[in-house]
Amino acid sequence: RIYTANNNPDADPVKYRIAGRNMSGANVNFRINGSCWRINDSMRINPATCDSSSLRQRFYMNDLGEIRVKSHPGLCLDPRYGMGTGYGGNVMITCFSDLYGSNHEDARIHKFTFDPSTEQLQSVLYSGYCIDYEFNLGYVWMHGCHDGQNQQFYFTGNFDDTIENSWTLIKQGDLPWISEFDRNPLGVAVSSTYENGDENLYHMEVKFYDNTMPYQEYQIRFPELRNPDSLQLQFSEIELPGLLLDEGEYVPTEA
Repeated sequence: RIYTANNNPDADPVKYRIAGRNMSGANVNFRINGSCWRINDSMRINPATCDSSSLRQRFYMNDLGEIRVKSHPGLCLDPRYGMGTGYGGNVMITCFSDLYGSNHEDARIHKFTFDPSTEQLQSVLYSGYCIDYEFNLGYVWMHGCHDGQNQQFYFTGNFDDTIENSWTLIKQGDLPWISEFDRNPLGVAVSSTYENGDENLYHMEVKFYDNTMPYQEYQIRFPELRNPDSLQLQFSEIELPGLLLDEGEYVPTEA
């Protein structure tokens, strides 16, 4: 259910694609002892007993090479704080790609690469420096890359968040056509219900009752806009009411 913006009809979506998946991310295991990364209250990474259900232990690398964690959306692992023991290890801070845009020069600070042959996570900013487990101090930091097991990590789950086959297609197709003149005014609250959209505002809605599989994450894409040459996607509000299932009808399990 999508409500049109107050202007720029060229940026209206005309096609949609909805997919779902169960818990993404992965446990990052220390090769040296089999324990797992866990983000603590100081936003640093410490070893912990592996728990696949803990969002504090579900890490992933996106297509920018940023290392993020499910428990704290918007945070990225920053290698600068791990370049010396005085900082107490690598810290997760607000992602610069979110603050300034993915093409900003500072976004490079949070980029890493993973080499499956060496099992090392290397900083792009600090070439030749890898994430290292300082087991005497109990945290991860940055150190010159070497072949020691305290720089080797393996994953239980999908650490690579760019893998498209982790998503299951739910539905795709055309959105109901709406006139380019059907614009919604600024500053007007949406008054909708689970069953129906706001009848006083212009909106598009598609319903598909055949999907009864609940997922833990959803992905919504708009592959086509009213003007195919538009560089913007724009709408005022989006709603995903979902489908109500009877209690006990479906019990989700870990994928």
